[in-house]
Amino acid sequence: MASALIRGQATVEGTAAATRRFGAARRLGRSELQVAPIGFGGYRIHVDSPLHRQALEEALRAGINLIDTSSTYTDGGSERLIGEVVATLVAQEVIRRSEVVVVTKIGFLQGTNLARVQAEGAPPELVEYQPQCWHCLHPDFLQAELQRCRERLGLETIDVLLLHNPEYFLIDRRNRAGEVSDEDRRALLGRIGAAFRFLEGEVARGTIAAYGVSSNTLGGAEEDPDFVSLARLVELAREVAGEDHHFAVVELPLNLYESGPLRRRQATREGPRSAIEVAALADLGVLTNRPLSAFIDRDGEPRMVRLVDVGARVGARSQDPAPLLRAVCELEVRWREGLGRELAESRGDERFGELFRWGLELTRGLPTIRDLGHWMQLRNGVIATHMGQLGGILLGTLEGPELGRFRAFWDEYGACLGAALDGIEDGFRARAQAVVDMIGDRLAPALAPAHQGLSLSQRAVLTLLAAPIACVLVGMRRPAYVHEMVELAPAIAGLAITDDRPPTIDLRAAIEAFAPAAALH
Repeated sequence: MASALIRGQATVEGTAAATRRFGAARRLGRSELQVAPIGFGGYRIHVDSPLHRQALEEALRAGINLIDTSSTYTDGGSERLIGEVVATLVAQEVIRRSEVVVVTKIGFLQGTNLARVQAEGAPPELVEYQPQCWHCLHPDFLQAELQRCRERLGLETIDVLLLHNPEYFLIDRRNRAGEVSDEDRRALLGRIGAAFRFLEGEVARGTIAAYGVSSNTLGGAEEDPDFVSLARLVELAREVAGEDHHFAVVELPLNLYESGPLRRRQATREGPRSAIEVAALADLGVLTNRPLSAFIDRDGEPRMVRLVDVGARVGARSQDPAPLLRAVCELEVRWREGLGRELAESRGDERFGELFRWGLELTRGLPTIRDLGHWMQLRNGVIATHMGQLGGILLGTLEGPELGRFRAFWDEYGACLGAALDGIEDGFRARAQAVVDMIGDRLAPALAPAHQGLSLSQRAVLTLLAAPIACVLVGMRRPAYVHEMVELAPAIAGLAITDDRPPTIDLRAAIEAFAPAAALH
């Protein structure tokens, strides 16, 4: 297997060269590697997407030199795409292997991976979290997973390997028993300790250069049932391998609304410290994810707020959707009483009369649609798919006069429904942009005047980089998203504080603006 893999790993000299192309650099903790402060998040990229491939290529060319992925992202397709792009650019001498920090995560069993385990037999210490989502940290499973990751990435050495969401063990315990006991927490630490021992061995073998933990709860409150203590993880690494351990990186969510890693305190030997402070004391490189997707509590339910500008629909001419939906409903009545009824009678199938109902369904269901994201999923993933399939079937099976009559109806119905969908979308876009404007107004006092003209996504990422973290992971599935983040390099470089230059971002004020009841201490 080794002969088919790219040899080498990220080095201090190589990564420094890449970050010079980007225009700003930060040290990745005790690894000493230099990384661009914005990293390429591989959560939803897939090997079959030319657009995703182009985005990653452009990011690497621009000096964005840290790529984050997982064995479970797009069922392994994310790792395969990253491996192919890195191999291509290395072969073309556009980049060197030593310039790129590849981070991947293991621990989940989903999709193909889960099917394989179900067919071959479950590994020890398996957590059956959900029917289609299992979890495991046992060294036997991690060893097999690591080999598959190396093959998909095409790398002899993975720069950083993270244990993916170990808190799922605690969540599963709570779901089954109604609570998490001290014994449960000790059991999890025992499993993580065994995993750390395995990972130290893999560092010695050269299959990985460093390891760490990615967890959604490292910045949570100590009383939370699924809380994982970063301070305890650091102690565990020292117990396993002494001060020369290779536990070097942590990954956690951080955004304007979810600022727990900066403000919630956990017990340490030095006294109460935030997760970011614990990481700094242990010289761990901090990667943050979900910078532009914040989850907030709304009436007891989690709601997502997108920290990005919305903008108007291309070619938008805002119209009230109510009369447009009434027109669609009128066409649906005409179908049911006309050609739809005739086809139902001639084919002996009453369903023909009910084929067109989107006007009626939307009139009834529009109040249940939560936001723009929910609407776009419905429009593109459900309505467009249904209409495309329905039109294809009828246009392909009807003949003669029936086909002619259907074409006339189809053209009129499609135009009318499209206008109604556009009107609905414009309304959701206007409401979403109003939220964006509110967020911008709340953030403005914390930023220097030079930053006010940036897009909301740029301002949100730049604000996070005022914290002592190594890299903000941004989903950049389109080249335009890459360009938007690369444009931030001068502003990021300007965050460095000198004796004659005050800070350009008041991080404390930014956090207090979005969490006024839990300000930084």
